[in-house]
Amino acid sequence: MATTNAGADSPPTSCHERFRQIMEAAAGTALADYGGYGKFWNLPLPALRQFELYGTAMMRPADGMPPGDPVAVESSYHISPASVGAPRASSESAGLILGLRGKFPFDGTQFPPLPWGGRRVAEPDILLIAGWIAAGCPSAEEERATAGSAPTATQRQALASGAMPHPLLPQPINQLAHDTGTLKARKNVEFLGPEELRRLRAAIRQMKSLDQYPQDDRSFAYWARIHANQCQHGWEEFLTWHRAYLYGFEKQLQDIDSTVTLPYWDWAGDAVNVQISIDDMGSDVANDNGCVPKAFRCWIDEDGLRTLTDSGSVSGEILASLKTILGKEYSSGARAYSGPPRSPSAPTRRAMRQSSRSCPKSTPYGTGAAGRAATAT
Repeated sequence: MATTNAGADSPPTSCHERFRQIMEAAAGTALADYGGYGKFWNLPLPALRQFELYGTAMMRPADGMPPGDPVAVESSYHISPASVGAPRASSESAGLILGLRGKFPFDGTQFPPLPWGGRRVAEPDILLIAGWIAAGCPSAEEERATAGSAPTATQRQALASGAMPHPLLPQPINQLAHDTGTLKARKNVEFLGPEELRRLRAAIRQMKSLDQYPQDDRSFAYWARIHANQCQHGWEEFLTWHRAYLYGFEKQLQDIDSTVTLPYWDWAGDAVNVQISIDDMGSDVANDNGCVPKAFRCWIDEDGLRTLTDSGSVSGEILASLKTILGKEYSSGARAYSGPPRSPSAPTRRAMRQSSRSCPKSTPYGTGAAGRAATAT
């Protein structure tokens, strides 16, 4: 006799329903009332999205902003292509995720881990819940609306073989690594995306804003002085010392933005440009016979020039000379000081250093028109 599978045509379990099942199983027979709300995971979805437990937002990031419009999320049965590339708010700081992982304030200092009186939730289930929160806590209907875009078997095979390109992540790759607790990547600086480069520059700019406190390890000046006064050169400790030094510097950047990692420069890839660089400069500037990646170059832009003008501390003659190099990039501050046009009106070293102190938007790292040279002095 032929048999049928009663659930063969049933729709896949939604992430919302799976979330409720996980929480119910973990809570068991516990009777915690969670501030009078009881099993808050059973609240109507609009109320659940806004739910706070003793002032802690449970279903949205700690900055108080809701995750935004729901986007496609991964269910137990399909992966929507939209979910691969859709921007997701970080859910690591959502109260529920902190509670399930036993992190402050749910580490016993203020509250016990969640669920209260039940058993701990496994990390794979926490990741599923975190992804659902990051997607905006969509309902089953909202998930089904995106299910039609799930790849077919043919598309999945093409994706696996490389015949079909995978959707690109619009956000930094390290955002995904941070959200999932996986290892972050240090990328070639030439391949940093605009958002990745913006975040790196913003983190360094934040460190430099504390340079008036050179003993503060959060400042750029603190780390610059370590390298200036204690760096190991000329013997076998060179590589190991600098590796530890860069790791410490990177950790400070990540205290500002957890997605930032220090990029590397594949300098051998620029080898063919060195001779061109030497020929371009000639002997005008001593010890300046190389080139650097585009992201490390220095320049001054309209915003920087406006900041200098508004400050009232820069002469009109210097401002006029800075206008001659607007939008031009230089591989070193020395080149910006001297050229082009190489004439009496070219920016002086003093002018460029003053712009480096006064103009936070004029270089890749936000340190002024003298950019790379300013950070080295």
